[in-house]
Amino acid sequence: MKVLLVTGTLVGGAALQVAELASGLKAQGHDVLLVAPRGGPLDVVVNGEMADQVHWLDLPHYSLSPRLCLGALGAIRRQLRRFQPDVVHTNTMVMGVLARLAVVGSGTAVVHTQHTQLGSGSEKRLLRVGAPLVERMLARLTDVYVAPSVSVAESLRQLTRRPATTVVVPNFVECRVVAETIPDGAKGRELCFVGRFEKVKGPDQFLDFVRLWTQKHPDDRFTMIGAGSMGQEIENQLQNNGVHQVRMVGWLDSPASVMANSDALVVTSREESFGLVAVEAMHLGVPVFAIKVPGLVETLTDYSGASVAVVASDVEQLATVGSQFFESDERSRRSLIERAKAHAYTYSDIDAFVTAYVDVYDRAIAATG
Repeated sequence: MKVLLVTGTLVGGAALQVAELASGLKAQGHDVLLVAPRGGPLDVVVNGEMADQVHWLDLPHYSLSPRLCLGALGAIRRQLRRFQPDVVHTNTMVMGVLARLAVVGSGTAVVHTQHTQLGSGSEKRLLRVGAPLVERMLARLTDVYVAPSVSVAESLRQLTRRPATTVVVPNFVECRVVAETIPDGAKGRELCFVGRFEKVKGPDQFLDFVRLWTQKHPDDRFTMIGAGSMGQEIENQLQNNGVHQVRMVGWLDSPASVMANSDALVVTSREESFGLVAVEAMHLGVPVFAIKVPGLVETLTDYSGASVAVVASDVEQLATVGSQFFESDERSRRSLIERAKAHAYTYSDIDAFVTAYVDVYDRAIAATG
């Protein structure tokens, strides 16, 4: 099968999923061409074994410049004519729009993966309101939608009014092996935050958690891994409030080594479509403290319907139940960690992940007749 993968430059889960899928498709013998703007994490991920199967576009992250978008649209059409794919698989907002417009009239099957909650991740009202409206119009150009969680799938079904064309394929999460390091002997526990410093990921809510937590656990320490538009605001809050227990380390391409030596991962997101970093923490045997939001709650629930994390409805309650977790007996804590680790392994089968997408592609091709 010939697959044309089109994606944007988002830092985070979407780019990683596309990279893993491209590599996995190639490993299964499929012919893959990846089209993406230069300047994102894909530069590093695919410049090895996939270097000769990538076409880079001159389009900055989330650019809405008419000139650049028209140029990217033309480039995608040229690659479509040259590569002659069986299916075009689009990802992310801007590139998802351009690629589906480029396919019009070609008769090629189209699959689109909605990696985020619809309209999430932007402080601009135009994008938050406009993105779902645009997606509704593009539904007639999309043969099959893919969502990483049931909550995203339900949103797509309601929006597009085409419930039969939406399927759920959970994200793939690599099981990482991290060498243990010798503890530094510092007093207290260490809790960490990993994510983009954007409102949707809730770094400000993490600081609220820190304030509440240190009232009862003044010797505990915190690490924040990430970067983004709220970075300066977060630093200012730390300085103005005299908070010295928080260490900011910036963005790390692989935060696993830091997470592995933490006593808990704290997820304070306002919205999540899946929760990759939470699954990575569970793989490492690190307990997850999380605010209940759609998408993430599903990921943190095993097949028996039981939660494999410490969850709460808000930051204040999260600080309370997190304290209770550490105050519980070791057997109870170990039981949750082991159940979480076993659940995390269900997301680590790359062959199953790729095969699920191949089944989606076959379905889309059949729909085009």
